[in-house]
Amino acid sequence: MQNSDIGGIHRSGEQGRAAGMGFFENPFLRHTNLPVKTPEQLLGLCDLGNAWAAGWLDEDAEVG
Repeated sequence: MQNSDIGGIHRSGEQGRAAGMGFFENPFLRHTNLPVKTPEQLLGLCDLGNAWAAGWLDEDAEVG
């Protein structure tokens, strides 16, 4: 996964927090229908969820 992709997901988390979404409304926690067949795919999905959560937390620190 490219850093630009991760950066976009991070910004999405920031925007979600600014829009009033809760931390556990992370869209990458809800993708239970994504096919995960290899450890690398699972780690990639974790990276996406972590990037969104990091963005949410960064925005929360700014708001709070």
